[in-house]
Amino acid sequence: MTSTHTHRTAAHVTTPRSGRRTLARLAGRGVALLTASLATMAISAGAASATEAATGHFIVDTDTVAMSKYAVGSLSALATAFHADGELLVQVHGTVTRTAGGTSPCVFAKVRFDYYDGASESFTSSRACLGEYSSRAIDIHSKASGDVVRYSVEMRTAVDSTSAGVAASSLTNWVGDSPDSLGAAAQLDLDQLTVKVGSATAFAGTSLYSIQKGIESVFPVKVAGMMRSRVTGTLTWNDALAGSQAYALITWRYADGSSSTAKSSTLSRGGSPITVDKTSSDNKDVLYVKVDVITNSTQSLGTGWKKFGDYLAS
Repeated sequence: MTSTHTHRTAAHVTTPRSGRRTLARLAGRGVALLTASLATMAISAGAASATEAATGHFIVDTDTVAMSKYAVGSLSALATAFHADGELLVQVHGTVTRTAGGTSPCVFAKVRFDYYDGASESFTSSRACLGEYSSRAIDIHSKASGDVVRYSVEMRTAVDSTSAGVAASSLTNWVGDSPDSLGAAAQLDLDQLTVKVGSATAFAGTSLYSIQKGIESVFPVKVAGMMRSRVTGTLTWNDALAGSQAYALITWRYADGSSSTAKSSTLSRGGSPITVDKTSSDNKDVLYVKVDVITNSTQSLGTGWKKFGDYLAS
């Protein structure tokens, strides 16, 4: 689907509740304000996790989009991927400008959004043309009811105000930064999880973030479009650990403010390393994860909170 898309704001993606700070109030005044407001909110990891868990609204990552071509024009924008109301959304906000020269009098932006389920859609900005409106604002948003995994931006030239035009420059970005993100439902981020005891490693693993692609007829029901974290790794005994037994405790925080935990098998002093493989809730969007190694002498060592997405990650 391709259509002109010049005034779509995050008001389309929110269901306000009393006392809830919505992205609609921010994005209506532009992505710069959205970014600045959430950056202020996330000055400390503790404050960020409390506010984000209470609202389910957080920025996943931001990308600068810049391209230019001699005798054609230039495009400068900020692409912001953010989570709101259970969806991964993308907003592209900036300016496209027609410069002197060349044979095509108009330039415009075309943005394509690719969703986790294989669907896609494209929108275009207003056209910047020689002699009239030589610079145009870009404010293009993905739809409210789908998780975006990648997006493409083109600067296109056109001979008039209605033709489809041709691409002069283009780029594609993932939601989540490569190489941690593959720009696909199977992997949108990958965090390293390490617990040290002195110079020795007690736990080494990763949290892989993916989107559930379909609803399965099992209990509990796996809901399509949910962001999940799969923690895999190895728990290893070393002499710096106190006591005689230890286990790994994984904790996830979700976008609805709730949390859950999973516990590994117990490792005894001198025992063989234990493989850990645990997954977050199938019907909630995960926001944070951490791993703690706990011994039977009440010693507790942890990774600290790791966040889905790289924007102000703690």
